[in-house]
Amino acid sequence: MFGRRHDKNGELLYLARLQARFGRSAARAAWIAVVVALLVGVVTAALTILPKTDTSHRSSSPAGVSISAVRAAGSCTSSYVFAGDPAKLPSLPRPTDSNYEEEWGNWGPLHGAADAEWTDVFIVVTSKDERPVVLTRLDVDVTRRDPVRGIQVTNACGGPTEARYIQYDLDASPPKVIASNRDVATIGASDVKVSPLTFPYEVTNTDTAKILLRASARTCSCQWRARLSWQAGGSSGAVQIDLNGVPFRTSGDIGTRRCTPNLDMPLNACVSAP
Repeated sequence: MFGRRHDKNGELLYLARLQARFGRSAARAAWIAVVVALLVGVVTAALTILPKTDTSHRSSSPAGVSISAVRAAGSCTSSYVFAGDPAKLPSLPRPTDSNYEEEWGNWGPLHGAADAEWTDVFIVVTSKDERPVVLTRLDVDVTRRDPVRGIQVTNACGGPTEARYIQYDLDASPPKVIASNRDVATIGASDVKVSPLTFPYEVTNTDTAKILLRASARTCSCQWRARLSWQAGGSSGAVQIDLNGVPFRTSGDIGTRRCTPNLDMPLNACVSAP
């Protein structure tokens, strides 16, 4: 599975509209921001997070163990499915805003939207002393299932995602692993050597584990949490991974109306868009 769709013609039209609305200088600045996001979004996806709804957690583990998790969110890495009335939602963030990436990442969850197709969460595990940390399990639990409905709001940009990863299918009950690689690789590529990421998984103080958890859906609108279990020396425990105390929301896009908004189209116009 690859990153969000990349539409070159749509980007050129988008730039023309920016120039007409804000002038050449502002349009150029916004376009540079979009291009930079395309080039480095894969590498820095974990940096475009939700500061106001941070998913980061510290375990109650001994001082030598650190476990954190962050939802990846950005204008080219996150699309949303809105099940409510789009006319009642606030206007879209503007690419000319200085904190546009942060605003886009916040916009969906703050207004009740689900991530479209998948949710990506970066998990980082570090051993701070000579004792290895053994990750014994990673469980994904769906807490609610609803039918897919609404409109998909997306920016037509993005590219392949490269990471050490494990992917769960939320449509299955219970969710099941459908792909993984313990080596950094392009997710969904057919020509990549696969070494499945399995548990137990050992982390030493010279090998920080950076794992992308991808939870995907096609036919359900699911709310879910993850739970990572670990052992270190004579201690053990588990860390719950969620969106600042509430479940993540991920929705399939089958049957949804696809809308690629721009500065000339308010969100409620997506309802009547062809």
